[in-house]
Amino acid sequence: MFCRGIHDLKPYVIDDEYARLINFMYLETKEEVDEFAAWVKSLDNPKVQGLFIIFAFSSTCQVLNLVFLAWWDHKVNNSWILPSLIKCLSKMDPTDWDLTPPTTNVGESQHHWTNINTGIQLSLLEAILTQVAFNVTVLIT
Repeated sequence: MFCRGIHDLKPYVIDDEYARLINFMYLETKEEVDEFAAWVKSLDNPKVQGLFIIFAFSSTCQVLNLVFLAWWDHKVNNSWILPSLIKCLSKMDPTDWDLTPPTTNVGESQHHWTNINTGIQLSLLEAILTQVAFNVTVLIT
């Protein structure tokens, strides 16, 4: 099973290391990011920092899980990820960064709500007409 995300690292690090890992998005300077990267490498933990392979065996079948990129190297090797997660690395204006929600939950729930009220898999014309009628309904209620 290929697990993504920092929460999947918790079983492999001590609590203090996990606390530092979970807060990496709040590093405030490039220097702090560089220090954090050096710290991750110093952990000497391949699940956190580098290439690793897991051979997992269960009682019912043998399962071979190949996990090719670990958590930090994945972020470093994809140049867009860290600037998307850490304010000081982003090219966004800091004010815009602060005004941008940290998740897409609001947009996702709005999308779902709209689909419930207007339908899905409509033709373009039908979708436009349905949306216009729905917008009028929302405005007058």
